[in-house]
Amino acid sequence: MISNKQGWGHVISRTQIKVRQQAALIKSVRLG
Repeated sequence: MISNKQGWGHVISRTQIKVRQQAALIKSVRLG
């Protein structure tokens, strides 16, 4: 259970980073 929770936390953190990067790209494209 503990290892499973850690794995999910890692996946969630990586997805959050991807979403932030995509949002930054969209903002830069709109501003540009």
